[in-house]
Amino acid sequence: MAIAGIYILLASAIAIATIGFWKEDYWLILLSSFLFVMVGFSTIINGFEDITAWTYKWAFGLIVLFIGVYLGSRAGLEALKQGV
Repeated sequence: MAIAGIYILLASAIAIATIGFWKEDYWLILLSSFLFVMVGFSTIINGFEDITAWTYKWAFGLIVLFIGVYLGSRAGLEALKQGV
C-alpha cells in the first residue's frame, strides 16, 4: 500500500472517531477502530517508504494498533451497556 493510502486511512479513522465521539455513536467509533487496526497492521507488515529504521515502523504500527483495539473494546462495552 502506498504511503498516501496509509495517511488517507488514518485521517479518515480520526475523522470518523471524532464524529462518533461528538454524536456519542458507538458504532461509528467501532468503525473507526477497525480502520485504526487496519492501518496498524499494514504499517507493521509493509512499513513506510520514507522511514528506513524498522524500530519506528513497528513503534508507530503498534501504537496505532493499540489505539484501535482500545477504542473498539471500549465502544463495544459501552454499546452493550446501553443495550444496543
